[in-house]
Amino acid sequence: MKVEGISSYYAFMYNRNTGKITSDNEIDDGFADFYNSGMASGKGVITNQGYNARKSGIDSLVRFFSTPGAEENFFNSVSGSDECTIIEEKVNDAETRYYVDGKLMFTVFL
Repeated sequence: MKVEGISSYYAFMYNRNTGKITSDNEIDDGFADFYNSGMASGKGVITNQGYNARKSGIDSLVRFFSTPGAEENFFNSVSGSDECTIIEEKVNDAETRYYVDGKLMFTVFL
């Protein structure tokens, strides 16, 4: 067995009706506020490259799986629940995985 690194993950509840997220982690790092309003709470207008990349990934996930004709549309408000869980797992600097309600939806390689 070879250990190369430890992944980190961020969990969010996505509201299908409002398009907003809330942190589902024990520690809130301010990303949900940044995602919903464009800036981190209490920080003023600060550009955070990490936040921008995370927001872009979640936006891509929602946009792709909200497209008519997508095999599974998890972001349709008539899906039976107002919320779904989005997990962003940063495996390493080059790989990020996105899950919706526990199902791997796509992997991004940089």
